[in-house]
Amino acid sequence: AAGAAGMLRSARPAGPAPYHVTVARTFTIAAPVEMVFRYFKAYKHFPDYLSNVLSVEDEGQGRLLWTIAVPGGEPIRSRSVVTTLLRNEEIAWQSELGSQPAHEGRLTFRPVEGGAEVSFRLSYSPDADGRGLLGPNPREEVGAHVARIQEMLEKKARKKLEKAQADRSAPRA
Repeated sequence: AAGAAGMLRSARPAGPAPYHVTVARTFTIAAPVEMVFRYFKAYKHFPDYLSNVLSVEDEGQGRLLWTIAVPGGEPIRSRSVVTTLLRNEEIAWQSELGSQPAHEGRLTFRPVEGGAEVSFRLSYSPDADGRGLLGPNPREEVGAHVARIQEMLEKKARKKLEKAQADRSAPRA
């Protein structure tokens, strides 16, 4: 396995990958920026908004192992490195040299009145067989996933607020 990892790093030429698909979206979630950041920092949630991604495992030291669905075939694995991790501000990553599909992504977080603004940008190049991180309609897929994540995090924030209010108004012994 160590030899395979070495081959992955040297397979892609140096320099930026020629990405063919880029999806960018900015949206607001009515939840505290800390809660939103925690959700996205848990890499296991990446499949919630990247439809062909089956899992993302944190291997430690900023390395991520992605398992990506392949129509009609065995899932493929791709490795990436977290390039930026600023608490409540930014998460960025880039695939290791040779990992397919080549990709890079960035999430930024900004507190705004009533919640958190999230900017999401993902660029990738499908592999030689046309396989990538998203299906055939990436922008529409991300939009649908974002709406679901917004609803889920906003509901969680409301429940947390309601519980805090109930705890404050409960009689004390």
